Amino acid sequence: MNLPVDMRAKLRGKLLADHRELRSKMGTLRALALTVMRGDEDLARALRLKGEEFNARLLEHMNWEEEHLPPILSRGENGLEKIIDLREEHARQRERLADSLEQLRNSEIASLPIARECLALVRWVETDMAIEERDVLRALDRIASEEVEKTSVAARN
Repeated sequence: MNLPVDMRAKLRGKLLADHRELRSKMGTLRALALTVMRGDEDLARALRLKGEEFNARLLEHMNWEEEHLPPILSRGENGLEKIIDLREEHARQRERLADSLEQLRNSEIASLPIARECLALVRWVETDMAIEERDVLRALDRIASEEVEKTSVAARN
């Protein structure tokens, strides 16, 4: 697979920009959840709204990853396994997000369990994003190295 430098840069940039945005949203969720857990019920509605926004944005990002990352991951070590892992992890996340969204929208559920769920979800997604970044950036670096090597070999011939 030949992946031009500008395309590698765009993919890297998009992944990292999305992850920065998601981390920012998770920071907001974390702060709201901790405040609600300390007893500030006035922020419970904001926590629910920010939780819904985060869920929507994370789903959008996962769709982008599933469209663009498999060809990159396939080039890395254990590429097929990494693609399967990505899809399986996203399936688990979608299930959890659906459950979380149901809780967020259910006004019968108390704020404290929702705050705890938001914190747990944030921790889970942070860990997953770190693994994705490691795997994708390694694969992009490997592709770049292979293409430099091909160019070098072609120039010698």
